[in-house]
Amino acid sequence: MAGILIIIIRWAVVLTLLYPAYRLLLRNDTFHSMNRALLVTILVLSFLLPFGSFLKTPTGNIISRERCLAEIQFGHMQNSKSWYFPEKLWYQDGNIMKEVKAIPASNITYNIVSVLIAVYLIGLVISWLLLFFQLASLEELILRSRRTEIEGVPRDVRLMVNQEIKSPFSWMRWIFINETDIGNHVMLEHELSHVRMRHSWDMLLCEITCRMLWWVPFAWMLRQDLRDVHEFQADQYVLSKGVDEDDYQLLMINKVVGVKTYPVVNTFNQSRIKRRMLMMCKEASPKWTILKALYILPLSLFALMIFANPDFIGPVTHREIMLSQNKGIDTNITTTLPSDKRLDEIMASLRNSYPERFLLLVFYDLDGMRYEKSFQHYLESSQWVRSVLAGRNDAKVVFVLGAFVADRKESVKFLKDWSYGEEVVSLSDEEFRKLKEVLAFDGSPHYETITPEGLRVKDDYCVNSFTYNPYVVKNQLDYVINILCKKKSLRAKVHEYDKKI
Repeated sequence: MAGILIIIIRWAVVLTLLYPAYRLLLRNDTFHSMNRALLVTILVLSFLLPFGSFLKTPTGNIISRERCLAEIQFGHMQNSKSWYFPEKLWYQDGNIMKEVKAIPASNITYNIVSVLIAVYLIGLVISWLLLFFQLASLEELILRSRRTEIEGVPRDVRLMVNQEIKSPFSWMRWIFINETDIGNHVMLEHELSHVRMRHSWDMLLCEITCRMLWWVPFAWMLRQDLRDVHEFQADQYVLSKGVDEDDYQLLMINKVVGVKTYPVVNTFNQSRIKRRMLMMCKEASPKWTILKALYILPLSLFALMIFANPDFIGPVTHREIMLSQNKGIDTNITTTLPSDKRLDEIMASLRNSYPERFLLLVFYDLDGMRYEKSFQHYLESSQWVRSVLAGRNDAKVVFVLGAFVADRKESVKFLKDWSYGEEVVSLSDEEFRKLKEVLAFDGSPHYETITPEGLRVKDDYCVNSFTYNPYVVKNQLDYVINILCKKKSLRAKVHEYDKKI
């Protein structure tokens, strides 16, 4: 959940970064087509730029580094009640290991984060329910209306007549009018312009953004500005057809009172009348003002710089490696596996099936666990991480399950539904108990990282495939590969995978 919330917060940050400049610089200009394109671009970029973590930036990028540290601390707060979450956070700055001071995992921080998450989810549900209700009302109106055809309206545009409609409005290829307005060609031209310019798609994108970011005032302000621009474009189109400006404004005023509107539609008088009239009377903006739209380029690059991923290692359980900057990094990070017949059989089978790969083993049994459905919770919360690992050609996640998990139909079904191609090894109670003794771990989930040569990576460096952030897991694994490659030439595939090592 922490990863999803971080993306939502990033989304809100980019929108807050890009939109106010438009409101300050371009909102009152008469280049309506450009303003529409710019507002839609802001909506798209605000969603895409938060995924800029696929870009790499050196840890000298202070803004990106501090942002990433804050996100890891947020994840630490949210998971502070989870016994499996690491106690320490660290990252690599060049060849130097640095410790992050994690926010203490207390009841207060955990409760604050939980309350904020609950409030957001409640608002999200209410926002989407309201939108679905409005769309359902629109669908009901379509069913209760009569379709008609008149001269000048293309056949692919559905003209719907209903006595309940006070003022014409449009949605996608539907135009809704009252029986008395059938002969009013001015209003029909206005609504046809909305259909021709596909304004409904803009509003649909904007409504989705507003629902996901219901708590961000700028999202709702952008929606109003986009709706205004649509009306400005439609007004401009009608006036270009030779309609008298005074008669047109009088018609707008006559349609103001007693009108019910739907937020996702474009209606004849939905935008603020005074602002529309002022825009009609305003002189055309100088052409040089188009250059003001270029502001979005440096701000977009700045957002990319913020969300680029620094050279992070991330949260791990290692306590010894984060020493002073004068001490070197231990390269002796592997040991031989304990001698055990069943373990040897499992390792031989996996290494034959996945040669030249690191094996990320997850030993999991519910013996002594606090929650019976914790395995399902693990699978659900780790899906993002496992989807990233599934795309690598040098690693394989393997679930080694005890009988309590493997024999439960619900867990098996859940594993199948949430699988990203992980290998599954099922053991009996006796076999699992024996491996617990051999590998020296308790009843909690245990992680083992096995090299392609069959060596066991020490626990301090072991990759935890259930960490909430996939980039953290990627960097943990790359860090292990980095050390082993520096110690000796460890297979050509690794060198091809990361040429920077």
